[in-house]
Amino acid sequence: MPTVRDTAIDALKGFLILIVILGHNGGSHPLVLELGHPTKMGMFFIVSGYLIHGKLKLKKRLRGTILPFLFFVVLSILWRYFYGFVSGETLEFQKWGIELLHGQDWGLNIPMWFLLSYCQLLIMVYILEKIPSSAIRWTAVMALMLAGLELLRNGINPLYVGRTLVYLPFFMIGGELHNISYKFPDGKYPFVTMLLIVILICGRSYLISMDYYVRWFVDTALALIFAYLLYNLFKNKFFPSRIFAFYGKNSIVVLCLHILILDVVWRLWWQHFGQPDMVGALLQSLIIAILLYPCCLVYNKYIGPKLK
Repeated sequence: MPTVRDTAIDALKGFLILIVILGHNGGSHPLVLELGHPTKMGMFFIVSGYLIHGKLKLKKRLRGTILPFLFFVVLSILWRYFYGFVSGETLEFQKWGIELLHGQDWGLNIPMWFLLSYCQLLIMVYILEKIPSSAIRWTAVMALMLAGLELLRNGINPLYVGRTLVYLPFFMIGGELHNISYKFPDGKYPFVTMLLIVILICGRSYLISMDYYVRWFVDTALALIFAYLLYNLFKNKFFPSRIFAFYGKNSIVVLCLHILILDVVWRLWWQHFGQPDMVGALLQSLIIAILLYPCCLVYNKYIGPKLK
């Protein structure tokens, strides 16, 4: 049975997924650009590392990721083929392959990059856990992250390896937080938490001119501490957290299917209302989230068990 704390973390994961959906709907809005994009995936990998920590062996973890990945790739191809047949467009498998090889996010590869990165992270963590010294292990993690930053700055990202290396410390931090969080009684230290938030907000104002990825780490730390405060206030007793937890538990389904549903909703919206503003993007995201709910139920009942 999931603990209260794990359910709360699932709720946080679900909330972040809904921010991802909003980002794909209203990605050009200043609020999304300033807070959503620099924070959501770093936080997402932290909570993924938290939830996966110590639960399954590597082989079972990979199997639980690779088979759904292949299923959704086939589903995406069928969807693109059907839509292309109706609209008269042709499938561009060569273009998709090139985008995948160069680590670009478009077409078939959205959001398949997450599952590819997730598999790579599981393998990296499995290898890093073999290092007995935590100091050496974390030195290796930071060195790999810096290597990933350098690859991205030079436009090198084959099979999303550069991005994966940048997310590696987030995933590792999630595993560490799994142990640390149980040492703190629930509902304690709200003053310290708020103080850390204030310090990070003040510090962030001095980092505006610095590297994007440096501010990215600060934003993620700020969001994580704020989320921990909200967790202590609401836990899973807060009604919306149960809704968020559902989407968090079904993160793979939501991440892979929301692009296909978004494609339909966006095209219908564009024909009748044109480019959506922030309110329109929120409404689109709500529609997509509602449509994803029965999709998750169907997947869990008929498809998911066959892929395990």
